[in-house]
Amino acid sequence: MEYQKDLEIVNLEFKKKNFIESKKACKEILVKYPDKTYLYNLYGLILQKLGDYKESIFYFKKALEIDSHLIYTKHNLANSYKNLFKYHLAEKLYLEVLAEKNDYQKCWYNYALLKQILNDYSNSIRFFQKSLEFEPNHVGSLFGLATCYQHLGEKNKSLEVTNKILKIDPKLTGVYRLISSMTSYKTDSSLIYRIEELLENGTLENWQKADLYFSLSKGFDDLGDYKKSFEYCQKGNMLKRPDLEYNISKDKKLFSSIKKCFENFEFNKILKSKHEIKIIFIVGLPRSGTSLAEQILSSHKNIHGLGELIYIRKLIFENIVTKNEINKELFLNSLKESKITEEYFNIISNYKLQKNVIIDKAPLNFIWLGFIKVFFPNSKIIHCKRNIYDTSLSIYKNMFGAKHLGWSFTEEEIASFIKIYIDLMDFWKSKIGNHIYELNYENIIKDKKNEIKKLINFCDEEMDDACLNHKNNKTPIKTLSSFQAREDLYVSSINKSKYYKDSLKKLFKILGQN
Repeated sequence: MEYQKDLEIVNLEFKKKNFIESKKACKEILVKYPDKTYLYNLYGLILQKLGDYKESIFYFKKALEIDSHLIYTKHNLANSYKNLFKYHLAEKLYLEVLAEKNDYQKCWYNYALLKQILNDYSNSIRFFQKSLEFEPNHVGSLFGLATCYQHLGEKNKSLEVTNKILKIDPKLTGVYRLISSMTSYKTDSSLIYRIEELLENGTLENWQKADLYFSLSKGFDDLGDYKKSFEYCQKGNMLKRPDLEYNISKDKKLFSSIKKCFENFEFNKILKSKHEIKIIFIVGLPRSGTSLAEQILSSHKNIHGLGELIYIRKLIFENIVTKNEINKELFLNSLKESKITEEYFNIISNYKLQKNVIIDKAPLNFIWLGFIKVFFPNSKIIHCKRNIYDTSLSIYKNMFGAKHLGWSFTEEEIASFIKIYIDLMDFWKSKIGNHIYELNYENIIKDKKNEIKKLINFCDEEMDDACLNHKNNKTPIKTLSSFQAREDLYVSSINKSKYYKDSLKKLFKILGQN
């Protein structure tokens, strides 16, 4: 009786999302009842909610030591492994669970998400569909299916699924942003009226309104009403920014410590890598043409594009960064032991690689270029550049989900971040400039053939005409630029910022435009 009473308190706090309180209460009960598998599983789930996946594994395993047939605990353990990039362990457990309980909808859903991460889209789609067999209105599976089709460039299939989602719940505002990314409002502006009606009549949270404001901003930009477009993206940014715990001083501190770490570093003493796989790292500011660069390069018969990867940042933060600064001792130890290199290649081995040259596109990897050069000495680095005013406008007009992009919602912070980006890139060019290829977006638009030839040559590959026809490339694109990168290059994308120069005076002034 006392156990049930204690358990009710934990479950109540968990349902209210008071995870710190539920963790404390659950820990106290575990001391009293160390043989209860339910408690170990629940404590593991609480730790997952708090982002402590490593610690959660201990408690899931503890439950399984008592009873090895707990399929729900196995499923939860698989999810922790997935979040720690232990993809092979996660997949093994998903398969074990499904062998025992084939109608476990949540397991099919999470297995589908794993396959989506690994760019195995045929299986990801199949598993989302399998999940929907058991729960036809599961919006997570439907949204996953819609994003799969979007990444593959299958617009009509994606839109068909998004329409299903909105019939189930018209207040799932993230769906409108997904639709907007695929829609040309010039040919169909009906979505604008649906969104405006929802804003007028719906009871919405601020984050939901932000989704809709960014969708409207894109719509009015398509229609050439730049004043309205700016008004809506400004509203969206103003609602989104207060939710984010971001302080640019942390990035300034990190960048400064990176420069200090590499100030006297001798790059010429780094030995070539033993790994056969060569990596092309594509970096730059968000919205600077990185997706286009990957689409061009991955059209080559010898080059495999893996999309936007998060592993470099994660591995460096886990192994080298302490208190938002580079720990030089940890860095030198990681270099000596090849720790980050080996961990990276272990993760990449989970992908179905059919070529020995791969692309790792993560714009903010510009931060880590020195580390990239020492951990992956055979790699090639492509730095994408675009008119800084067009880039900053595009950043301001798009909503990014990653926490470390918290600087992208105000004019002042965008300008401040761009300034420290320029400073750090100047530092890298002074140290390893011969290893960095500057790819200018405007130059590709103006002289596509010659610019692509130079790019391919830098990557030590022979020219492949498929790179000139990159719009036919079927490589999945997991970013905001999914459909833009598949289109023909067009001159109208240059100097778009001129339409917003009066609205973004503060931003452009800080960046140096009169």
